Amino acid sequence: MSAPVLRPMLPGTGKLLKETWGDYTQRFWTYIGISVIPTIVTLLLVAFGVGGALLGQDTLRSSYLVAGGGIMVLIIAIIAAIIIYLWSAVALLYAMVHASEGVGVQESFRQSWRKIGSYFWISFISGVIAIGGFLLGVIPGIIFSVWFMFALYIFLSEGDRGFQALLKSREYARNYWWPVFGRTLLMGLIVGGIYIVFIIFASIGSALALEGTGVEAVLQILQQLLSIVITPFAMLFSLRIYTNLKSIKGQVILGAEAQKDKKLITWLTVLGFLMPLIILILVVTVVAR
Repeated sequence: MSAPVLRPMLPGTGKLLKETWGDYTQRFWTYIGISVIPTIVTLLLVAFGVGGALLGQDTLRSSYLVAGGGIMVLIIAIIAAIIIYLWSAVALLYAMVHASEGVGVQESFRQSWRKIGSYFWISFISGVIAIGGFLLGVIPGIIFSVWFMFALYIFLSEGDRGFQALLKSREYARNYWWPVFGRTLLMGLIVGGIYIVFIIFASIGSALALEGTGVEAVLQILQQLLSIVITPFAMLFSLRIYTNLKSIKGQVILGAEAQKDKKLITWLTVLGFLMPLIILILVVTVVAR
């Protein structure tokens, strides 16, 4: 009788947190520098766009041409803000994946520009699949979310795009679903706990503050800063899980099981894309009656 095959264990949450903290503190200013740029630029673009819209509103009666120009400025500002956000998201992940190369803020943005399209496509497919999974139930939605959570890391680390990145993510998570889920859940609880504490103190501060003191604006700024600080740490934690799985499994080669998973991914994508449209059409039809 052959002895059972023992799989290497994924490092515990404590060790992963310690490793993540080391990565985070070592390149803290690089990650913060990348994270703060979209916030500043978006605020400027929103101010610019709102100013254009107000200009259009004020001149609506006197000049439809100027009004149309103001609205166009707002639309352009929104599109530009979305592009800046996506570009910064890719740059942040690129800086993390290529941390050993010592890439800085400028180099991360430079290398990430041509990757925005593929990044968006993988994010879009992952989101649609998650919707398809949750339409089948909460548990299937959670299962599929864990399967494909490494797709973006794989794209920037190994160069795989689209469904290929999703299939590889599934392979890395294979036989390690519970360890990945458990560690990710604990990280989520830690982040959620920090936000809950902040919300409690913010609510107390808001309740005690006098009207017109600008406390609400200060709290919103602090919440944005908290997000800028926490988000890179949470992303690095997931990256640590991925790199440890990669060390355990080596370079993943997609086989026959991956082809079966591809069919599942395809059906989930179709389900996640079509069902919300069908539900929307039904709702609109009922309301219109």
